[in-house]
Amino acid sequence: MHCAETKYGILCAPDSMKYLIEHALYEDYERLYVFTDVKGRTVADVGAFLGETSLMFARLGASKIYAVEPVFYDALVATVKLNKMSEVITPIKKAIWYSNDVVGLNVSGMSSGGDVGDVYVETVTLGEFLTSYRPNLVKMDCEGCEWTILTTDVNTLAIPEE
Repeated sequence: MHCAETKYGILCAPDSMKYLIEHALYEDYERLYVFTDVKGRTVADVGAFLGETSLMFARLGASKIYAVEPVFYDALVATVKLNKMSEVITPIKKAIWYSNDVVGLNVSGMSSGGDVGDVYVETVTLGEFLTSYRPNLVKMDCEGCEWTILTTDVNTLAIPEE
């Protein structure tokens, strides 16, 4: 595992994909979420990637973060551990989807974090996830899955506050 200090904290990526750390810093998350008040709240970070947004939410005062990441889970766990955030950030190795299942994903291209190839991931519905973890706020960046999830599980949108 390759790890490096960044403006969000220490981020880790698989040795063969250390460029992912730079990729994780392309967007200015602090600017994107400047108006989001997470202080003392529970956040669901769906599509947590390497943990950059989870670390930012923790730094902004979130009391609990459920970091959902099926593909780069091991890197996320290393990031959480090295930043000593295990009490605040809980990595979850699942994908949010419209059914509880195991699905195959072809992870390729920079928007997906690089060429991983075919991976099989356990999924959980948005409704089941929100009912189980009860976040106040959901950040969702899951490389195109957002519309499928939100249009097939629309009644669950009333569960979180934001």
